[in-house]
Amino acid sequence: MLGSGVFVLPAFAANTMGDGIWVAYLFAATVVLPAALSKSELASAMPSSGGSYVYLERTFGPFFGTISGIWLWSSFLLKSAFALIGFQAYLYVVTQALNLEVEPTTLGLMFLIVIVVLNILGVAKIKVVQSIIVVIAITSMILLCIAALFTEGTDLSKPVASAAFDKGFWSIAETAALVFVAYAGVTKIAAIAGEVKSPAKTLPRGMILSLIIAAALYSLVGYSIMAVLPENWWLDSKGNIVENPIY
Repeated sequence: MLGSGVFVLPAFAANTMGDGIWVAYLFAATVVLPAALSKSELASAMPSSGGSYVYLERTFGPFFGTISGIWLWSSFLLKSAFALIGFQAYLYVVTQALNLEVEPTTLGLMFLIVIVVLNILGVAKIKVVQSIIVVIAITSMILLCIAALFTEGTDLSKPVASAAFDKGFWSIAETAALVFVAYAGVTKIAAIAGEVKSPAKTLPRGMILSLIIAAALYSLVGYSIMAVLPENWWLDSKGNIVENPIY
């Protein structure tokens, strides 16, 4: 869940809203909260793998369950592709630093194959790898926020200044809709209910705790980025979003 939503989207969010993107992340979290509460109740009542498909299939029959499953699968394709694009951009930075001539798309596809194999092996096998990735991601975000405090030129008042919200409420709502994908993994926890011990207790706690931690990290990272980087850093001389990464 801690991935492309915070490592890729801030520039696009800043182009829509400006320096107050941290508020958009918090607003998006409040929108996700009812869904997380509902899914946690359903997962507790029907603790089996499958998530939304299982709930709809048991409530309305296999036809509606199948439709839901197909569209969920399609959404996963789009979300996974988006995450891989962001991941290969970061891999490009690593390969350039190591003077390696590797096609970023090839690295992204190799990473996808590894993820597929790990998912086939099941939750028990992927838990160790996923724990390492989560620790690295959280540590990186925390270090980024700490580094922002000691970076020359940091203006901690900029993300909360009135100028950060000049575009009004609708810009916050529009940006929240953009970064909403960052919380896609919260409700997807229910899909592995059949592989979790004591799902009636574990899943609700896991969903709510994941949402709180993610919202806090996303908003802090968004705040730190906008406090450190100069005004309109995400735009080029023609007013378009900068495509080249900032190292």
